[in-house]
Amino acid sequence: NSDNRLSARCRQYLNQNILEETMSEKETVTRGELVKAAKELNDVLFEEDDKQRIDIKANAKVLDQKIREASTLLANDDEMSEETLTTLKTIGADLPESMGGPASGTEDGDDDPGTEEQEQEEEVETEKIDTTAAVKSAKVAKKVAELQAIAKEMGVRIAPPFLKDLKKCRDYVVEKLQKLATEGRPVKREKVKKERKAGGKRGPGPGIIATIFEFVSKATAKSPVKKDDILAHLKEKFPEREEKSMSATINVQLPGRMAREKNINIVKNAEGAFYVK
Repeated sequence: NSDNRLSARCRQYLNQNILEETMSEKETVTRGELVKAAKELNDVLFEEDDKQRIDIKANAKVLDQKIREASTLLANDDEMSEETLTTLKTIGADLPESMGGPASGTEDGDDDPGTEEQEQEEEVETEKIDTTAAVKSAKVAKKVAELQAIAKEMGVRIAPPFLKDLKKCRDYVVEKLQKLATEGRPVKREKVKKERKAGGKRGPGPGIIATIFEFVSKATAKSPVKKDDILAHLKEKFPEREEKSMSATINVQLPGRMAREKNINIVKNAEGAFYVK
């Protein structure tokens, strides 16, 4: 019975360690930081009456979700504060390449008419690490700082909760090192580039944003254009592009951003149509 109780306590201890590590390794942000990020995204992406604007009065969970959704509308030429970028990266938002997101291919208007390269990773292998000496050093370490140095040298991250107590920290580091010896560490293999044909790529000519600008520039107060009209025009010009993506670009560009960047006065009338004044 005593052995069973001991075993149960060990399992409970290990499970708690895993839980605390998972929670601590996942960086969190405060609701205040989420609100600031939401406000900036609203300013950059949406008009005052746009239904897509993020409700800054929402709770943290909803804010997190809405911010992630809105961040997919960001373009490479958008500018965000460092504070907001940090928040977006921390919650794992989908960002354009210029803001630290993954490369998404060629820029608008710079499509390669030939072929494009697609990177593909092979299966991850692991290599066994000899941690015998590190384990011995960890077991006799007298300070948390010593354990941190040992862990850093072996590429092991110590979860913050374990930095407050020497014994817990020692047990944690030893366990991690022993696990590293038995399970190994993933080997980073070089990515192989797979060449594929670029299907449905358009020829030379103006890109999506330039086409929107050209179309709207011809609109007048007597013959304004709605977003549906613009989208229909884009679908005709770019049949290979996704409708959802083009619609998002329209929402982002009109009227505020395009008016600022092109230095023109784009007016939105009561019916939601646009024209240049």
